Amino acid sequence: MKHPIIFALGILAASFGIHTAHAKVPVWKITNGDQHMYLGGTIHLLSKDDYPLPKAFETAYDGAEDIWLETDAEAMKSLDTQAKFLPVMMYQDGRSLSQVLTRETYQRLTEFLAERGLPVAAFDTMTPAGLSLTLTTLELQRLGLVDGTAGVDAHFDHRANKDGKDRLDLETIDEQIGFIASLNELEPNTLVLSSLEEVEQTKAMWPNLLGAWRQGDLDKLNEIGVARMKQAFPAMYEVFLAARNKRWMSEIKQMLASPEVEFMLVGVLHMAGDDGLIELMQRAGYTVEQLD
Repeated sequence: MKHPIIFALGILAASFGIHTAHAKVPVWKITNGDQHMYLGGTIHLLSKDDYPLPKAFETAYDGAEDIWLETDAEAMKSLDTQAKFLPVMMYQDGRSLSQVLTRETYQRLTEFLAERGLPVAAFDTMTPAGLSLTLTTLELQRLGLVDGTAGVDAHFDHRANKDGKDRLDLETIDEQIGFIASLNELEPNTLVLSSLEEVEQTKAMWPNLLGAWRQGDLDKLNEIGVARMKQAFPAMYEVFLAARNKRWMSEIKQMLASPEVEFMLVGVLHMAGDDGLIELMQRAGYTVEQLD
């Protein structure tokens, strides 16, 4: 998977790429008979320089009465939620990475952090999942590629609350925490080494990811994200993408049976691949139109 950037729970991707008059964007209109809804592919971190978003996001937002996000973005910031995340991100039983990892992997981590002027001791009590997510975020911030306030989800969460639109969640906070916790069930050396390799490639890979996101290029997103995850970490692929997509299809079925128009925003990798939402909706017989 080369997973941290590809995973990072939807961090993918932002506003980079070739813009043409007929370029597509990561927003789709889904129609079932007389009912329709909109589906938008998002990333959870962006730079303010990545705005404005493609106009199709505004079209979908303006045309929708209900805004659906993966989870409650504001609740994710609460002290209660942070307390729940702590045992997933940090060892609570006296273990440390220096004990869990092989000597070779720990030395590789130490050298990586030293290159960035960071002491390994500051990370030693992190779990592999905590380390992976932290390193990814720190690298994106170090390169000036993101900040903490400009993600697509947070953007529309704020707007929906301000505009009085109904805000609904596909998953609970506890479910989200469970997904991250499952990373700690993977072989820790494999996870950490994959994370380090991917983070080192961030600067070179980012333009490709951004371009694929902004143009809604499902083939490219599958190639550089979904297929790699499926091959390298099949269990993670099933938990983070395939199984969630199948569950969300039941929600989509209900949305398309209601008189309201919904705008559902989820991480863009959920759109791509054989188990992606676009493929699943087409198989279900819905009319799927990618906007431009």
